[in-house]
Amino acid sequence: LKGPDPRLAGTALHDLRVHPRHTGEEGPCDTGSCNDYARMLSGLALLQKAGAGASDAGRVLTLNFSNPFPILLDKPSPRAAPIWFHKDRSFSETDFTPPEALFGDVGFVMIARNEGNAEVLSRIYHDSLARDFTQVAEDPHWLLLRRKNGA
Repeated sequence: LKGPDPRLAGTALHDLRVHPRHTGEEGPCDTGSCNDYARMLSGLALLQKAGAGASDAGRVLTLNFSNPFPILLDKPSPRAAPIWFHKDRSFSETDFTPPEALFGDVGFVMIARNEGNAEVLSRIYHDSLARDFTQVAEDPHWLLLRRKNGA
């Protein structure tokens, strides 16, 4: 393993050692782990640029299978969010956490692109997201929403 990734400096994972096969540095990556690592880093950069790490910025919820951003930003996870979103295991289109609870302490929402759980969750929570959040950034991996003032 090589040394820590400088892109994680200043985070709780500043000393994380990642095998080069998971970063694509050992040649073509034919596993999802390369994409997952790149997605995590791009999301972290979006959140940092948007000020999500500030102590008064609210918590970060990720509509994706998992949510690495609270630990990366050294913030608590949203109180009502599950450890992971797994369609038909931790939620379904008819059985899901009410939006008032899920988004209650959330300041930012990351929506993963091209991820099945995120697509379903975006449909389920569309009205709440449109009412209470506004898009502030995007990249090929993520849409980043920030809570509207007063929402």
